[in-house]
Parts: sequence; C-alpha cells; structure tokens
Amino acid sequence: MSDEIANAAPVMDDVPQALPDGGEAPFGGRDVLVVIPTLNEAGTLESVVRQLVDPHGSGRHRVIIVIADGGSTDGTFALALDLARTTPCIRLMDNPNRTQAAAMNRAVARFGVPGGIVVRCDAHAAYPPGFVDRLVESLERTGAHSVVIPMDSRGRECFGRAVAWVSDTKLGSGGSAHRGGRNSGWVDHGHHAAFLVDRYRGNDGGYDLTFTHNEDAEFDCRLRRRGGRIFLDADIRIDYYTRSTVSGLWRQYRGYGRGRSRTARRHPGSMRARQLAVPTVVTALATCLILSPFEPLLLALPLTYLTALVGTSVQLALRHRSMCGLGAGLAAATMHIGWAAGFVGGLVTIRERAWLPVGAPAGSADRPRVALVDPSLFTGPYDAGLDEGLVSIGVPTLWAVRPLRRGQQGDLSPDRCRPLFYRHVDDATWVPPRLRPALKAAAHLVGLARLVATIRRERIEIVHFQWNVLPIVDALAIRILRRRAVVVVTVHDATPFNGDHLPLLQRWGFDLPARLAHAVVVHTSRGKETLAARGVAADRIAIVPHGPLTLRAPLGEAAPMDVASDGRTTFTLFGQIKPYKGADLLIEALALLDPALRSGVRVIIAGARMMDTSALEQRIEALGLGGTVECRFGRLSEAEMDRLFNETQVFVFPYRQIDASGTYYLIRDRAPWIIASRVGVFAEDFIEGSDGRSVPPGDVPALAAAIAEAAGGCPRRPAGPRGVGWPAIAEQTLRVYGIAAGRAGR
Repeated sequence: MSDEIANAAPVMDDVPQALPDGGEAPFGGRDVLVVIPTLNEAGTLESVVRQLVDPHGSGRHRVIIVIADGGSTDGTFALALDLARTTPCIRLMDNPNRTQAAAMNRAVARFGVPGGIVVRCDAHAAYPPGFVDRLVESLERTGAHSVVIPMDSRGRECFGRAVAWVSDTKLGSGGSAHRGGRNSGWVDHGHHAAFLVDRYRGNDGGYDLTFTHNEDAEFDCRLRRRGGRIFLDADIRIDYYTRSTVSGLWRQYRGYGRGRSRTARRHPGSMRARQLAVPTVVTALATCLILSPFEPLLLALPLTYLTALVGTSVQLALRHRSMCGLGAGLAAATMHIGWAAGFVGGLVTIRERAWLPVGAPAGSADRPRVALVDPSLFTGPYDAGLDEGLVSIGVPTLWAVRPLRRGQQGDLSPDRCRPLFYRHVDDATWVPPRLRPALKAAAHLVGLARLVATIRRERIEIVHFQWNVLPIVDALAIRILRRRAVVVVTVHDATPFNGDHLPLLQRWGFDLPARLAHAVVVHTSRGKETLAARGVAADRIAIVPHGPLTLRAPLGEAAPMDVASDGRTTFTLFGQIKPYKGADLLIEALALLDPALRSGVRVIIAGARMMDTSALEQRIEALGLGGTVECRFGRLSEAEMDRLFNETQVFVFPYRQIDASGTYYLIRDRAPWIIASRVGVFAEDFIEGSDGRSVPPGDVPALAAAIAEAAGGCPRRPAGPRGVGWPAIAEQTLRVYGIAAGRAGR
C-alpha cells in the first residue's frame, strides 16, 4: 500500500500547516486532526467522510482527515484514494499494526500539531452535522483535556437491531453513561471523541499498543492519574452500528473482557461494580448449573437469569414493534458470557503489573527486569547510553558481556555487568591462531548456556540482544529463552556487517534472531524496509533512534572552525577502516581537486585497520597525495580521539552503505561540517545545508565538489545537542518491551 500512496500525487503523507487550499484560518481557529482507522470498511467509509467534511460547518478550524488503513481487502483503500483525490483535506496512511490504537498513535505522531486537537472517528458510525466544530467548542468551553460522547446503538440486520436495542438497557450495558446516556458531566471514561494533542502525546505517547481492546479505558486511567479531566458531552451524539452475527458479537465482547482484565490489574481500583458483576454472575451461573444435579435448588439463579433475558426480549419486541427484539436475550447472553470468558481467560493467561507514571524512581514495581546482551562489547558506547537512559526511568538492568581486557576502561557500570561470555579466552595465548576462532565459538556456546541459566535463576522478564555474534547459534538460544522471557533484538546494521567478508558461521542465518524475536529494534526506516523485504514481520519492527555518544576523556579546547594550525582546512575520515567506509573514494576525489585548492587541504584517515590498507597507501603515493593525506592507522585512545576531533573542521563519511554510524553520533554534537553519502542515517537524520553536504554513494565527482566547497570556507554548523536524548530513547525502548510482552502473552 505504501507504494500506492507514494505514487498518488494528491495523497501525500506530508501534512500542511495551513488550510488545504493554502489560506489562513480566521483568528481563534485550531489545528484539528481527524483520524479514521479502517479495515474493510468500504460499505460505510464514504458516508462517514461526507458527514465529517461538513459543508455547513464554520470552517474556522484547520482540519486534516487521516484515513489510516490496516490492509483492507474489500476495496476500502481504492475508495479512500478516490475520496482523497476529490477532497483536499484528506490524507492516507498505512497502519501496519491494523488496530485502532496503532492508527491513532501513528497519525498523531506524524500529523499532530502542538497545541492542536485530535478527533477519533469510527468508520462504522454516523456523525451529526458540525461534529468536529462542536467537539472543539466543548473542549474550549469546559477546559477538559478530553471530551467523550454517548453512543446510540443502531443495527442493520435483524440480530444487529436486537444487539443495538439491548445495548442501551441496563441489562446490556449496566447503565454505562456513554451507552445512550442523557446527562453531561465529568466522568472517568466514555466513548473517545476528542483530545488535546499535547495531552495525548504526553500520556505515554497515546494508546498502549499491547491492548487490542479496552485501550481507551486504559488510556483514561493514565490520563486521570496525571491530573487530566474527561468531560462527557451528552449533546454531541453518534450512531454506532453493532455486530450483526452471534460469532462477531462473541469475539468483540471476549476481546473487551480480556482488555478489561488487564486494565483492572494495571490500574487497581478502576473497575466498577457493574463490570465486576458480569464475571461474578456468569461464574455463579456456571457453578449452579454444574452443581444442580446434587442440589436442584441451585437452578433458581439460572432460571432467574433466563427469565430476565426472556422478559427483556419480549419488552423490546413490543416497544419496537418488531420480532427482531426477541433476539435481545440471546444478544445479552452472548455479551455477558463472552465478556466474562475474556475477563477470566485474561486473568489466567496474561501477566500484568500495576502502572506507575513515567519517571518513577528506580526499582519501581511496574518496571520489568531487563537483561541486555552484548557478548563482545561490540557496541559499548551505545550500550552505556541506553543503560543510562533505562536506569534513569527506573528500569533495573543486567548486562551479559565479556570480561574487560587488561588495561581496558569499560563503558558500562561494573555493578550491572555479568561476564558470562569468553571467560579466559583472551588469556589462552597458547592456542594456535588458526584454532582461536573455534575456541571462541565454543566459548560463545558456553556463554549462551550461562545466559539461559541466569535468566531462569533471576527471573528476568525481558532479554534484549544488542548484537548476535553467531546468528545461527544465538537463534537456538532465543528459541529456548522465548519460553520464559520476552525477547527483543536490536539490528544495528540491516545489511550483514555492511557487506564485510566474514566467516560463514558469522553470516549464516543472519536474520534468524530477528525472525524469532517478539520485537526488533532498528534505527532507520531503511533498516526496517530492508529487514521486512527479507522476511522479518514488519509489524514486529520498531524504529528507535540512535542516541548521542560521548567521549569519557575530558574534552580539550576546541580548535578554530575555519583553519587548522598550519593554515589548511582539515578533513577527517575516522573509524574502523573497512571497505564500505569508502576511504578509496575519498582518495580518488582528492585527485580530482584543482592543485591550487588541494594545497589548502589536509586529510586525515584515522582508525583501526580492519582490512589490508596497502592498496590505499600505494594509491596515495601514485597520485602524489602524500603531502595531503595523513594515515593514522591503529586504535586511538579517547584522549587521542579528542585531540583529533578538535583539529578537524570537516568530517567525511563517503560510505557505500550504512544504517547507523557510531562515529556520526560521536561527532554530531561537536559542530564540525559534515560531508556524507546519502545512505542510512545520513539520509534520514542529516539536514542538508545545515549539517553539511550529502552526496550520492559512490559518486566521486560529487564528493570532490563537496570537498572543494568546504575547502573554500565552509559555514559553521549550529552548535549544541541535536536529536533525541537517552531518557527519551529509553522510554521508546520500554514501550517496545511492552508491545513485545503483549505479543508474547505476558
């Protein structure tokens, strides 16, 4: 569907900040985002849109209508595309998670305007004239953070009408205020209609995506505990079309019950007596029926219940002068038993903890215990940033890693590290070099066994792999761990090792851990697309941005940003020297520069050699670039990196391919000018003209032109932190854990 959206000129995913016709809204207008989640709604979508695009409305608000389709197969998307072509305020959006909650969160994240209002609409409902304007007026008049409304149930088929009629009675709804109620006022919960965008985002980012049902009630519990106020406006009413089959009604109410069982445990005290009465009565009925052969008097309760069902059916049939009313008893019984079955089943099969606000102190009861796995400490600086963020929001962490080598300074806090992997391997200098890979593979297996034992012994709930050293072997461990814990895998590079040639054992089954995990974290949309194209389920892949990296060494005084100490502009390619980093492309680009311009250029290629660099050095000599290019091959200490960064005016990333670059996040906030290939994070995070210049990957003339521009006097990048900080990244990661836990049924 995404390709169709991208190719449909009038239906873009970008939302304008003004009216669709380019005009300005009158003074006092609000930015209003209307979200319509759809999944096979071809029969009703057009009428809903026509009702919301009100020709008689005041027009004083900037309204965008987003149709979020979850993969319809009945022509809904084609219909939505036609509507968007003729209605300028409509936008289309993919909803790969399919649920209404996911549609709302995705739409608000993408289109919500700070200070604006978001309106939730159902594609199987009917809306009154001026619906959006009236909701905005109600929010402004009452000062509420959310406005909810009553639903008047309607049915299209005979059984659907019976469901609708009984839904608005106490037997069907227990007297719920938003089920046909007539009184306005402050409430705990109601049918969701309108929210302040800032409050919606501030409430843990919106709906909890682990809830397929009852997500609205769970949201309201969090909103109220944060001081939010919910107003039921009984003057704004909608017609809601009910299920028309017994099986559909059963599935709906069983889902409601499962959702409510989670909400009741997550928010103790939120369950009302009328809700508790349903599982209590149904359980009592079942108990009486089972025991009635031994004590016939126990049949009194089932007979009383049956009498109430029959009496309600006859009453509704007479009131509406329709034989369809006789199905009301069956509808009510289906609703009650389905809800109770879902509620009790949820209690038995789904684990849940009490919710505490974000930012609760360390060790709070609602935070899961997380084991993060980086056997080789391959992503040490990233590990340290993520650990700092998780600990700051109260998540207890344990890191499964290798022991530090002699003289090595660790990135992680020692008291949270468990050296489960590669013990004594570095000390086994007596092992011949040819046998060391086999020794390390055996040590990795032992480390995985220790990891599984640790997870079992310490009852770890989340296992988060930061790096898979031997994917095919790690996949076996993940299969075992899935029985006891939720497994999350971060894929830092969606292309295996960025194309580097590695032993078969390290490349074999590269995607298996991601396919087996309950959730997968990537840092870029390209990473998600790449994994999805290789068969990893797209709805399990979450994009969590990479955070800033810092040096532990004290920072020195920054060098001037326009010239180096010898008067030349210093360009630096820094990081492990590997084929995909494009050092050869940089050398060829330098050869294209005008000699007079090149005399003012100094290039440093610095980092540990992970490839044979003799060809690079020979090419530098052959092109006569010895006075221009300085190679500093070898692992740099942090103090040496600090000095290098301070003498650099321009960082160069001529990468052939990349997802996320640790070097980029290390230097991003130090405000040098950047020249980078338009790949991975540089295509998504890089701001052209502000951060520097981007060039097509492998385009040597374009790279030479960017170097020439910078050598002539590059502008300064804005100094200061950019992007998302580690606490916010930790919150997003915690949300991924919650979604994964819901998928795992824990």
